[in-house]
Amino acid sequence: DSLVRHVTRAAFAYRAADSDLELSIRTRLLAALPGIGVPVASAILALVEPGRYCVVDFRGWRAVFGEERRHFSTRDYRRYRAAIAKLAAKLEWSIQETDSVVWEYDRRRSA
Repeated sequence: DSLVRHVTRAAFAYRAADSDLELSIRTRLLAALPGIGVPVASAILALVEPGRYCVVDFRGWRAVFGEERRHFSTRDYRRYRAAIAKLAAKLEWSIQETDSVVWEYDRRRSA
């Protein structure tokens, strides 16, 4: 409990003018917790700040980049989030809404 509280507190307190740096540091801090990888760290960030973050996973990645992938690095997450943010701006939707639609598109296409 203490480790989780300290690490999550540090991750959520970290702020940087460079949003990519902030995403990287926050993701790496959260992913340092036992059993937490980049996808779960991205889900935690998306829950805490849904206006800024989305969840990286195989469905979204496949729909956006046309590639199969099951493991993600912080660099991959930055790339995915940037692509979702660009699409969200074009559609005038939120990042999380866009990510959800991309995920559902892949789910239906793969069914």
